[in-house]
Amino acid sequence: MREIILPIDSTLRGEAGTQLILTVRRDGKTFDVPLKREAISVQAVQTLVKQEKGKIIGYIALNQFTPDAPQKTLDAVKELLSKNVDGFILDLLDILPRFLNGGF
Repeated sequence: MREIILPIDSTLRGEAGTQLILTVRRDGKTFDVPLKREAISVQAVQTLVKQEKGKIIGYIALNQFTPDAPQKTLDAVKELLSKNVDGFILDLLDILPRFLNGGF
């Protein structure tokens, strides 16, 4: 699915408030969907606690390299430690491809 999304990424991006027409093909039919671009905000670091096989796992997703991302990551570790997690998962899946492809 990501292979389909990435090539259209640059087409969908643009100045907030501008419009574009997305042409969709489904079940042999084609139709247009008008879209209005909006600014989006993505948290640099997100956390989640999950229980897996009797263990409490702290999940940290690094979504953006921002100036405050190191501190936010440290804060996330401290927060999860306060919840007595047994281990951590550091998720770089969303950020690593952009980093490796020079997207920063």
